Amino acid sequence: MKKKIYKTFCLVMVFTLLSSFQAFCYPQNATMNYSNGFPSGYSTGIRMKYYQYGTMNWSSYVNDAVSKINSCPANISLSNQSYYTYNQLQIAVSSNYWEGGDWWGVAGECEQITNDLYAQKKVYLNSSYSTNMPNAVALHEFLHAFGINDCENVYSIAHGYALKYNYITSDVNSLLINRYGRR
Repeated sequence: MKKKIYKTFCLVMVFTLLSSFQAFCYPQNATMNYSNGFPSGYSTGIRMKYYQYGTMNWSSYVNDAVSKINSCPANISLSNQSYYTYNQLQIAVSSNYWEGGDWWGVAGECEQITNDLYAQKKVYLNSSYSTNMPNAVALHEFLHAFGINDCENVYSIAHGYALKYNYITSDVNSLLINRYGRR
């Protein structure tokens, strides 16, 4: 009996420690990464294009995210046009099937583009990792391209690993307005 109680206690302690560790991965509230994103005054009409490579077609979720960004009160907007060439893009979005991937989406910067104002951003959407909120995933990843960091706040679109909202939450709107101004 003592052995069973001890094992249960140890198991509870391990889960408690793991939960505590996970809580320190991100800040509690959403933050702005000023070394990422776009310079003030160059945050509207951001040229982007979606490339479908995986089995899951993310185009409707990408279009939904673009619509939400274009209607937020901050002075930011995306222009999603199929005729843009790769070298004209400021955000290249692609979906693929990354087998064994335990992530929904990733955003980051890559090579410098011609106008040297900013590096081109990449957004990858993973078709192999199931989610019931693909439109929230797409929106969350686009917000990274504008400089928003992940956080622990479960009531924020910036929450790092369990998205519950499919709109730009007030905490993120405030950060975007502070950086890019109001429309």
